[in-house]
Order: sequence, then C-alpha cells, then structure tokens
Amino acid sequence: MPPRVLWEEWWYGISTVLRSAFYMILYRRAGACKQCGRCCRHVYLRERGKILSSFDEYLHLLMDDKKFRRFEVKGEDSEGLLYFACSYVTAGNTCGDYENRPLLCRAYPDLRMTIYGAVPKDDCGFYFINRFTGKKVSF
Repeated sequence: MPPRVLWEEWWYGISTVLRSAFYMILYRRAGACKQCGRCCRHVYLRERGKILSSFDEYLHLLMDDKKFRRFEVKGEDSEGLLYFACSYVTAGNTCGDYENRPLLCRAYPDLRMTIYGAVPKDDCGFYFINRFTGKKVSF
C-alpha cells in the first residue's frame, strides 16, 4: 500500500478510538428493549471498524468468525452499505438463540455505533443520555 493510504487508515483508526472514548465518558445508554425487532432486521456489520459494503467483505468476515452466519444480506442502503437481518429473530420479535447471541446483539445499542451515524430510532426503547446533564441526546 502507498504510504498515504496507510497514514489515512492509521489516522481513521486513531480518531475512531478517540471519539469512542470521548462518547463513553460523555454519554450512557438508558431505556429498555420494546421487542419491536427492527434492530434485528436491519443490522450493519463491521470488520475492523469499517461497515461492510460488499458480499466479498461479508465472506471474509465469515471466514474470521462463523457466528456471523446468522446474518443474511437483505440489501444495500443509499450509501452502498450492506444491511443484514438475523435469521434467529422470531415472529414475536424475540431471539431464537438468545443464550448464544453475539456480542453485537448483547451490547445493542452500543455508543460506538453513533460514530458511524447509526442510532436507535425515536420510538426505540433505548436511547442515550448525557452523563453530566441527564438529558436525552440526539446525534
């Protein structure tokens, strides 16, 4: 890789880590799941901090970690990013494999997702609040 590309990747990684640390200090997750199932039916997957945008990237992710087989490609958004649906979500919007769900599901919603512009919808039971003011935050 040319040095410029390596520098850009390094800087992106460092800035993402710093922003994530800042968000973890400033905000916290609140609320509870309403079991609407939307977060299970529209999932973005990341590999090394980058949201997947091709089926080849998804296959590479599967080679690294087989637990992602539960996610099926559902489409591509307006920015060319792939989104997935979990094959274990039931008709009642619960997890059919709750005990074995990946960390991605256990930690939802994770503050780091806001770095990528993903946040829970307004009618989701989860939301983020500012630790210092106690006010609900919109990103």
